[in-house]
Amino acid sequence: MNAKLDAIILYVKNIQLLKKFYVENFNLKVLEEDEIWVLLNAGNVNIGFHKIGEKYMQQINPNHKFDNNTKIVF
Repeated sequence: MNAKLDAIILYVKNIQLLKKFYVENFNLKVLEEDEIWVLLNAGNVNIGFHKIGEKYMQQINPNHKFDNNTKIVF
């Protein structure tokens, strides 16, 4: 079986800031968008930005550094 990478999803604090950066600097196209999610086409793979939930953010120690916020979807 051959696996095909479809999307990389990053959980982020500011979706609009990242969307603006990737659209303006790399000319990526928006495929989907709502209040908590944006999906950009980057050629053979899509990049998704998903807002980190407030409930989750409230449980994190302010001094905690995130180890990883990436999910790879096949």
